[in-house]
Amino acid sequence: MYRKRFLSAFSLALLLTLSYSPLTLAEESITISTYYPSPYGVYREMRAKRIAIGDTYFDGAEVPWEAEDGDGNPIDLNADLVVEGNVGIGTTSPTGPLDVYGTGAAKGLTVDTSGNVGIGTTSPSTGFEVRRGSTGLPATSGTSQAGGILRLRNTDGSAYNWVIDFGITNISGAGGGWIQTTHVLGLENIGSLLLNPNGGNVGIGTTSPTAKLHVGGVSGTDGIRFPDGTLQTTAGSFYSGMVIWFSGANCPTGWTQLGSVADHLYIPYSVDQSGTRYIYAGYTVHNLCKKN
Repeated sequence: MYRKRFLSAFSLALLLTLSYSPLTLAEESITISTYYPSPYGVYREMRAKRIAIGDTYFDGAEVPWEAEDGDGNPIDLNADLVVEGNVGIGTTSPTGPLDVYGTGAAKGLTVDTSGNVGIGTTSPSTGFEVRRGSTGLPATSGTSQAGGILRLRNTDGSAYNWVIDFGITNISGAGGGWIQTTHVLGLENIGSLLLNPNGGNVGIGTTSPTAKLHVGGVSGTDGIRFPDGTLQTTAGSFYSGMVIWFSGANCPTGWTQLGSVADHLYIPYSVDQSGTRYIYAGYTVHNLCKKN
């Protein structure tokens, strides 16, 4: 009986307050449906056309919505929700304007005050940073890219199932990264990776490439290694494993002497414009040398 009288009295007081309050609403009315222990209860459903939240934004006179697009009012006409401060989803202590945590307080999405976006981290150090605990080389079969960190995928058309995967590996303590084009229905299917398909230069070991492919590094040491294990450090006519003769007492630097001055016979050849080889015999080798 006491609770019924209390509720009746409270409902009457609320009705009188809403009826005789000097507060006037310019455009919309407010309907309040509530139950004990209102007004600090839990509401199953709340709806609004637009909401402004914040110590400053709550004042409609100071921070109004635009009445017409571009009329100069602070809040854009098309904005439905504006929040002053940090927003936390799945967390009660957001550290940036938007902080999203997953199941079990796993790090989700963070947008910090500098505009940096972090996935798997609450402190992104670049414009977009993704962190994940797994590392490894790209998978060669199946459909699970366990060692991948980031995947780019088309949304429609025949290219829908083709993706570009990115990952980080740690082999024998030496870290590295990889990029692999593959197919989500079978990672044994591989695609092509195009660099500057419309033109431009590509640099490896250099920040200022001056050719379609510019390989930098230490002269005579760095270069291109072929599947047979040979390393070409220059685009000249001398390559690793080449045997040639030199006059003088010793082979040049980077060459290994194969025999003494009188031990070998050198049979050189020349090539004419048609590609025909002409062999000349009878030259005594001064130093027979092999390119290292």
